[in-house]
Amino acid sequence: MSDLTKAEVSDIKILRDWCSRLEAEIQQHTSQINEAQQHFAMAKSKLDRLNAFLDVIDEPQCVEKIPIADTAAAILDRLKMPAHYKDLAAMFRHDGITLPGINPAANLLTNITRDDRFVRIKRGIYALAAWKLPKKD
Repeated sequence: MSDLTKAEVSDIKILRDWCSRLEAEIQQHTSQINEAQQHFAMAKSKLDRLNAFLDVIDEPQCVEKIPIADTAAAILDRLKMPAHYKDLAAMFRHDGITLPGINPAANLLTNITRDDRFVRIKRGIYALAAWKLPKKD
């Protein structure tokens, strides 16, 4: 290096400094890429879970259509006690079953009042007729 002039030594220092800055810049970009890949992976995972959920709820043709009264009877049988029709409607929702109509609880009420398997024992409270509970006239 003794054969180099001061200008050449200065140019070498400038080039080495430039190399150091580029290495630091590459390291910074690598860190940013890793962070972006992590964010991408999390977002992709969330999107996959959401799409899986939507696939389940968007495929009603795959679910056997069970009459509303049959489902209400099954819920009451599971409860082993009478229930208010609005509570039954809430149990439909809890079980992931959608009742059609503007007022789902009223739709449920219409279905169970037309079915002989149900008996009204108090205002809004219904039981299975098979339980032979006293009904309100």
